[in-house]
Amino acid sequence: MGAFEQVINGPGKYVILVIGVMMLVYIPVMIITMGKRKRQAGDFLKENPNAAKVYIAGAASGHLTINSVNEKLPVLFYEGAKYGAYILPGNQVLELSYVWSRPGVLSKTVTTQVGPSKVQVTVDPSHVYELNYSKSKESFTFTQR
Repeated sequence: MGAFEQVINGPGKYVILVIGVMMLVYIPVMIITMGKRKRQAGDFLKENPNAAKVYIAGAASGHLTINSVNEKLPVLFYEGAKYGAYILPGNQVLELSYVWSRPGVLSKTVTTQVGPSKVQVTVDPSHVYELNYSKSKESFTFTQR
C-alpha cells in the first residue's frame, strides 16, 4: 500500500491524471470516427453497388497506404482485422505509399519509405482484389483474389 500512496501523493499523480484524461478523450473520438467511416462506406456501397473491394495486405512486414484514388480520398472499410478500400470499376489511378522498418547497425531502426507512387489499375465490377508491396521486386502488386 505504501507504493500506491507514494504515487498518488507524489508527482506521479499528474502522469496518471494525464493518461486518464487522454483515454477518456481518445476512446469516444475513436468510436465516433469508426462509426463515421462505417456509415461513409455503407453510403458509398449503396450508391455504387458494383464497387470492387481492395484488401490491403502485408501489414505484418510494413504499412501500405492508399493515399488517393483518382486524386480523391479513398473510401475505406474494416472487416475484423483486415481493411481495404472500395474502388469503382474501370481504369483507376491509385496513389500508394509503403513504409517499413528494420533493425539498424549504427542506429536502433532504419525506416524506408516508398512513394507516394501513382499506379494505374483496371478494376472489374464486384471483384475482390489484394494490394501489396513486393520488396524483392520493388513494386506494388494488384492481384485478383
